[in-house]
Amino acid sequence: MTEATGPEDIEPRVQLANAVTLAVATARVLGETAKRDVVESVTWEQAAQMIKVLRNARNTLADVEDDLERWVAKVWRELGLRDDTPVAGVGVVAVSRSRDRKQWDHDALIGLVVDAHLAGTDGEMPTPWEVAQWFRESAGFAYWKVTALRNLGIDPDSFCESTPGRPRVSITGSGNLDGEG
Repeated sequence: MTEATGPEDIEPRVQLANAVTLAVATARVLGETAKRDVVESVTWEQAAQMIKVLRNARNTLADVEDDLERWVAKVWRELGLRDDTPVAGVGVVAVSRSRDRKQWDHDALIGLVVDAHLAGTDGEMPTPWEVAQWFRESAGFAYWKVTALRNLGIDPDSFCESTPGRPRVSITGSGNLDGEG
């Protein structure tokens, strides 16, 4: 029996399991370290470097998670599984699929919503406020266009709960700190 000399000699599924275990352990250590105010002991330049490396790592982890989810969903389809399934040491596993909806035909939907509601009014004309309510019942939006409201002389912060957002650090270009762009 030959002794393994490097990662290429380890079976791929074992490599994946080991890498996931290492990633979890690393995340735990990072979390504990950050709790000890060690974060503030580095320079801002070092912190920026770490942000870039962590973002690359997070993106890689997200890609692996996506691949694993697609694979589990594929196996579930092949096995014909439909119900939530308990897995020892994991919990109850469920596979569902949402729909991605893009490029809505807003004009057509507006017309259909108005027509459907008008059909129930016995020819009585609704007020503009009733029409607005119809749209609020049929369409959802998570935000208002702040610039458009300000252009109308409306202060958006008067109509919502507003708190300072989370600071974001933008990193452009390549410092090639970890071999990736």
